[in-house]
Amino acid sequence: MKPNLISEESENDEKGDFIQISGHKGICKSASSKTIYKKLKNGNNENYAYLKAMEDEYARVCIPRFFRALKDGDQALIELENLMQYFKSPNIMDIKLGCRTFEENEVQSTVLREDLYDKMLKLYPDCCSEEEKREKAVTKLRYMQVREKMSTTSKLSFRIEAVHSSTAKYSQDVKKITNSVQVLDCFKFFLNKAHDKRLLETLVERIKQLRCNIENSEFFQTHQIIGSSLLLIHDGSNCGAWIIDLAHAIPAPDGIQRLNHRSDWKFGNGEDGILTGLDNIIRLFRSFL
Repeated sequence: MKPNLISEESENDEKGDFIQISGHKGICKSASSKTIYKKLKNGNNENYAYLKAMEDEYARVCIPRFFRALKDGDQALIELENLMQYFKSPNIMDIKLGCRTFEENEVQSTVLREDLYDKMLKLYPDCCSEEEKREKAVTKLRYMQVREKMSTTSKLSFRIEAVHSSTAKYSQDVKKITNSVQVLDCFKFFLNKAHDKRLLETLVERIKQLRCNIENSEFFQTHQIIGSSLLLIHDGSNCGAWIIDLAHAIPAPDGIQRLNHRSDWKFGNGEDGILTGLDNIIRLFRSFL
């Protein structure tokens, strides 16, 4: 049974239960061999984002096809194209794009969360202040900024969230990747000893095409793309690249008509750096050619 956008530690449930995607437990399940259901977590924003993106000729080719919104009891869902249907024994990589992974409205939130403190303590114990150790809680912004600083997000405008090989398990914790050398090692693992230069060239061209479509897209120019990922898949013969996870694709701030997705983020300008991330991903993959 093929994985449905799952991370390395996830398992596909044959009973059709919701499965885990790159750390988001129980968020997707198979609807058919060609589609998946995804739970909506941020209100109906992801439904809105997919509807708007599908209206844009440049954006719609960057994302999984959106079919419909529906409900399972009180749970809102969307039905999306299952990208795994096009691959045999797929190798998968989920790369979170952008120089920031939080919405601007979270900057002013003072809500303390114990669960995020526990995550920070586990991943980055040296980053916890004495006050945070006493409170045993941190704000979401504090956690997200530490996560960005201690990964490649702040340096490269992307970080690897998950990697899956059809033949092996990656020996390193992707959450501990902090530099380009480690990124290249993970990229090499994802390529899975694929020595076909044409495959790598095709993958690079696909990412470049994605970048070009984003640059020309009205949807992307007018929306902040926060927490979205570049999904890469190959099976040794075919490959593909898509933008997934639009739950936090939100309109540009008031007064901002266009975003370029490359400028440095300053509070209120809405910039997210996703194109800078794609620039760096392309550059690093091209180093293998």
